[in-house]
Amino acid sequence: MGKRLIGSVGLKPSADTGFDLNEKGQIHGYSDTQFALPVGDDDQVLTADSGEASGLKWATSASGATTALDNLASVAVNDTIDMNTQNLTNTQYFGCKAYLEKTISSGNITFTQTLTEIDTEADASTDDLDGFLGLVNGYWLSLKSVDSSRDPTLRSGITGENKMNGVGSYTLADKDYRWIGNCYIGGYFNIQELSRSSNTA
Repeated sequence: MGKRLIGSVGLKPSADTGFDLNEKGQIHGYSDTQFALPVGDDDQVLTADSGEASGLKWATSASGATTALDNLASVAVNDTIDMNTQNLTNTQYFGCKAYLEKTISSGNITFTQTLTEIDTEADASTDDLDGFLGLVNGYWLSLKSVDSSRDPTLRSGITGENKMNGVGSYTLADKDYRWIGNCYIGGYFNIQELSRSSNTA
């Protein structure tokens, strides 16, 4: 069997005879004689197959998608991964993006990630955080203050949505203090306190 060529327009080996492709998606090849392989169906992939006269065929991958990811040192994901109610298992570590600074504005913060460090408005020595915005059901928060001299207070028991529901208000009085919560929809949307810790030596 001779060598196979793939291209948009091909020439027979050792000859000047042209071979035109005249249908959308065709692939030119050569295996003893020239041929035009028609385009496959939607979601099919071009596969080597020695059982075919051309040595090639279109085939549907399992479930139309890659079912296993092997030997990947690093993968960049540019959109949300939907686990479709499936479990994420056997993880060695669960790592979050480094702490991102957010500043209280009129008593609110619009959160964009789990690990967040909070600064008071206009660098005031104290400030109240009442509104936890930008969150949806199931999101987690781990909060700390930016500076030990600027103390944000996470206020509990404030009426309305997007508020913190905890064992009383909690002041992040030192940058080593931590507060952890989980977003929850009950009678209304709020952020349930799970843990608070004063970690100064």
